[in-house]
Amino acid sequence: MDDHSERPERLEALKTLHETRANDQYVEALVFEIPAKFASRVLGIVKPVLAEAPKQPQLHHLRRLIHLPHLPRDLLERRVVVTQPDKPTIFLIQVATQDLAGAIMKAIKDIMDQDLALAQYDHVPRCFPIPVPLHAPLNESQAKEWSERFWPCIYNPAAQLLQDAPPLHLLRKTKAELDTYESDKYVMLAQILAEEASTSGRGLAIGAVVVDPATNQVVAAAGDARYYPHGRPNPDDDSGGRPEYHALMRVISMVANKELRRRLAAGSHQKFAATCSEGVPGQAVSAIEQYYLDASMFGEDADAKFVGYPPRHVGERGEGYLCSGLDIYLTHEPCVCCGMAMVHSRFRSCVLLKRMTNSGALCARTHQSLLGYGLFWRRELNWRVLTFRYRHGDDRDSVLKDMFHA
Repeated sequence: MDDHSERPERLEALKTLHETRANDQYVEALVFEIPAKFASRVLGIVKPVLAEAPKQPQLHHLRRLIHLPHLPRDLLERRVVVTQPDKPTIFLIQVATQDLAGAIMKAIKDIMDQDLALAQYDHVPRCFPIPVPLHAPLNESQAKEWSERFWPCIYNPAAQLLQDAPPLHLLRKTKAELDTYESDKYVMLAQILAEEASTSGRGLAIGAVVVDPATNQVVAAAGDARYYPHGRPNPDDDSGGRPEYHALMRVISMVANKELRRRLAAGSHQKFAATCSEGVPGQAVSAIEQYYLDASMFGEDADAKFVGYPPRHVGERGEGYLCSGLDIYLTHEPCVCCGMAMVHSRFRSCVLLKRMTNSGALCARTHQSLLGYGLFWRRELNWRVLTFRYRHGDDRDSVLKDMFHA
């Protein structure tokens, strides 16, 4: 246990929704062939027509206008392109319904008929449909393949990493920081809380631990308490209960409650004092939870009563927002409600032990190989959480023995 270099890797980064998404998702787009000198005027025509129509997919990864030499080979083979050197044309791509395409074509023809120079283009305008990838390419080689097969694509690594997947350097750095023996202990602690929640009847066997990576100290720890205080009404019923008492929701409430206690002790926020004793979500219902929330009830020798447990965090944290800069360790993949609470709380990273293929909201692939929610990293959300799956090794019992000096 002392030789950390022999420890095998435990963490596996989850794939984002964009990385998991099938590559065979296409949409039918329309290609308008128009006089090259008329391109800027056509864009001015198309814009107001589209503004009045239902919203269509935005193909920002495809080049809007291309000249004949850049037309994909497959498209040239399937389409008869009339070339007239003295009358060069350009190709505009746009997702549009047939009615919308008709309106655009009519507007173009009306203006061309009024322009003597454009009226000489007797073979244009014309419009034909083509299939194109709905989503941006994942890498440069895929962009090249799609450019040759469908339509010239734009691959922007910076936009790709920011919007659709974690930057590789950040992913590697965070994984290296998390993939340690300390993380093993946090996962074990979450499992102990889960077992305690189940055997007590307060909830399901689910646990959550929040850690400050700057100090390697536990800020809060909680087990599931959805059936508290009366216990599970039906032993075979895994549903029901109170969602605000789920382990992840409770541990977030405990982080807030702990910070409020610190500020009350410093003489501020007195008008919120009553919230420290309101409801179960932010309160401890077991000795372990109480130790990490407020160890004062155990006396001066509180740490001696929990020998082997990860150290608890005391004092002030530097981050201003609720959970920014903190890591969370979960025994189970959270549901949509808890997953969104995790994102809104702005955790730095998440480590989960068990996937929940039916109800989980973080993984981007379900048990039926369908796309899941992938909430931890979505372009629609204003915060993203680096998320890893933890895999147990053969030395699990050794970790427990080292942790509790058994």
